[in-house]
Amino acid sequence: MSSYQVEKQLVLNYYKELDSAAENNLSKVMERYLDDHYIWRGFHPFNEQSSAKAVSELFW
Repeated sequence: MSSYQVEKQLVLNYYKELDSAAENNLSKVMERYLDDHYIWRGFHPFNEQSSAKAVSELFW
């Protein structure tokens, strides 16, 4: 049985890069880790967004 260590490390790396990224580089970090068909379902007024760039600009 796998303990998902590789997957856990990937998530930790993603969060670490988000935490240390400058505001103008957030979308680049997100695009590196997220799928091209990424859908983010936020609450009003952010609603549904379909790209890492949109999420980084509207939510962060």
